[in-house]
Amino acid sequence: MSSPPSPPAQHGTAQGTEQGAGRRKPERPRKRRGFDARRYARTQEVRLVVGFFVLLYLVGGALIWWFYGRAAALLGLGCISGGLLFFLLVYAMVTLIGWWANRVLEE
Repeated sequence: MSSPPSPPAQHGTAQGTEQGAGRRKPERPRKRRGFDARRYARTQEVRLVVGFFVLLYLVGGALIWWFYGRAAALLGLGCISGGLLFFLLVYAMVTLIGWWANRVLEE
């Protein structure tokens, strides 16, 4: 004896599964924080600066090495590092002044 034919598959369900077995439970809406433009600007600024210096080290160092050799590339990396330190110093000073100005305004 052969088994009875299975019923045709309904749209959206796989054959051989129960009708409600493939449904997901409705998700609760997640609590979303509002968009913080200051936080976005800070993170984007950091990403851009880091990307700039990575490109400067990799591409600039490679080009100096290719055109002028190893000794010049090492000197170039030293100069790029000096520029990075100067940038970090200026950035720290500006950040500190901004923090101080906001603190004074809040009082």
